[in-house]
Amino acid sequence: MEAFARALESIPATLGENAGVNRLDCLLELRALHRGGNSEAGILRDGKAGTIDEALASAETLSHAIEAACETACGLLRVDQVISARGD
Repeated sequence: MEAFARALESIPATLGENAGVNRLDCLLELRALHRGGNSEAGILRDGKAGTIDEALASAETLSHAIEAACETACGLLRVDQVISARGD
């Protein structure tokens, strides 16, 4: 679960880094907004964390991406269980 959370966390970190801000500062600011109860917080176009007023990707695309990532993670866990059961 921790690896999955880190993988999802790399998305806002990369968005911030691509906008030219420090990757760690961007994540810490976003975490603080989420802990403060702002569930609509995200990375803005300037790379700063703030409330998202508009989304540039469709909800269907995001839903599909998260679903595919979950299915991939489950498949990898199944393979790991098979290998562990065989004793390799």
